Amino acid sequence: MELDEAGPDRFRSNARVLIPDGDSPFALLVAQCIKRAEPRIRVEAAYVDRRALSRFSRFVSRTHPLDPSAPGDSLAALLSKHRDIVLMPVSGPGIAAMAQMASRLGHLVRMVPLPTPDQLTCVNDKWRFHLAMQATGIAVPHTVLFDSVECIDQFNPAEPVLVKPRSGSGGLDIHLFEEAGKLRSQANKFLRPGYPYVVQRFVEGHDIDCSVLCKDGKMLACSVQRALVTTSKFGPGSVLRFLRDEPVEHVVQRVMANFHWNGVAHVDLRYGRNGGEPMVIEINPRYWSTVMGSLVAGVNFPWAQLCAALGGPISGLTNHETYYSGISTWPSLYKRYRTPLSHTSLFFNFSDPFAKLMQHLRPSTSMAQGAA
Repeated sequence: MELDEAGPDRFRSNARVLIPDGDSPFALLVAQCIKRAEPRIRVEAAYVDRRALSRFSRFVSRTHPLDPSAPGDSLAALLSKHRDIVLMPVSGPGIAAMAQMASRLGHLVRMVPLPTPDQLTCVNDKWRFHLAMQATGIAVPHTVLFDSVECIDQFNPAEPVLVKPRSGSGGLDIHLFEEAGKLRSQANKFLRPGYPYVVQRFVEGHDIDCSVLCKDGKMLACSVQRALVTTSKFGPGSVLRFLRDEPVEHVVQRVMANFHWNGVAHVDLRYGRNGGEPMVIEINPRYWSTVMGSLVAGVNFPWAQLCAALGGPISGLTNHETYYSGISTWPSLYKRYRTPLSHTSLFFNFSDPFAKLMQHLRPSTSMAQGAA
């Protein structure tokens, strides 16, 4: 069925979607979001590791094994037989792989909006991203490349700093030094060939995040969230408040416009203790672990991305104010805000119980998981 002949609405209700990185836990979340918006859509997934959770999800209609020795060729062969499908990668590695293969696969099937390989290279390198933001005048914390012990002299010895890996996400391998001067004695831990770390001023204040879907740099959908409780010091939030914040939305729109961004992204920002413009910390160019929270707040990003691929009119989709949490913190939220149980991870986990059970019993080790 062709979009031009059937019309966007009819095509969307009968569309087939293939998640090529079905090994990723994000595949479960994306599939559930799509099926909640339109139950008639067939969501399929390809996988390398037989322990892929998508194989056990009730929201995935069919799964396709890929050859571990040549997953790209295997995927291309699969798509040549299924040209009526929309390709939707969801993880960091999956989106990067499909961006590299876009010219090869684009003539076979429809693809959701995706960033280019050059865009991904820039945002996945915290040093290159910092330089790009500086060039556009967007507020960022003072950051230097950790290429020598002397670089520490660019900070006040008494001020707190963060040492971060240039690549990676999820708060992994980030170290906080309460005083920059104390970093000097441990500098050799981070001075390695290729300079894989940066040093960044720790801004006293609070984090705030913005999830977006863009096409040609225009923000089609966004949701803003603030973590009230986190599972780890630099990890994702376990209690989220979704809110409207015009300064954050404005800054993120500037960032996306400068990159001419296509696809989804999760932007980390931080407000200083004394207020002022929110500072951009980094971009994670993939789906995020709290995408169900965005759904609760009124923005179904996977569905919006699918509609964008099918030519549907989408613009100005934003969240409403609400809360989302794990089950352990729900009682306090209910007592204070009357937050319903449907605004918790438990509600969505119970919607796909076998897959969640298998996540604990047979965790996948595939690189395609891309959970970070």
